Amino acid sequence: MLIADRITGYEEWEERILAGETGALLDRILSAPGVDLAAEPVCVTALVGCRSKRGKRPGAAEIRACRGRLQALVTVIQPVIIVALGLCTGEALVRSGIAQPAIDGQDCGVFQGIPVKTTCHPAEALWGMPKEVTRTKRILYEDWKAISAHYFALKTTR
Repeated sequence: MLIADRITGYEEWEERILAGETGALLDRILSAPGVDLAAEPVCVTALVGCRSKRGKRPGAAEIRACRGRLQALVTVIQPVIIVALGLCTGEALVRSGIAQPAIDGQDCGVFQGIPVKTTCHPAEALWGMPKEVTRTKRILYEDWKAISAHYFALKTTR
């Protein structure tokens, strides 16, 4: 299960979370050698189920208001692992101070008994200075290799 922080205007228009270039990059990452998650079932959702009027990071009140919906979705889906896309999402799920977006193969906590890993939101690897974009893509790839290894290890014991 992948959880982003919010729905953007474009995603709302497309009626799909992680649409456009962001979704295309995520698809490439999931298909990459060493990750190999493209064939696995994936549920994609957001902390906040509707687009914020400000179009910015969701506030604590917005996250609290949507928490029940997210908890119900996790209960129904029963994912093997949850991947928090971005620090805002990771912090909201496990309520801990995550120091950096790179997970280095470590769990950052649990949500409803399910391990949570955090990584950069794919959109962070699309825009910005070329060196920073390259660095973020490298972090994403390494994070997703670790997430994949953890996912397949959990899946075989489940």
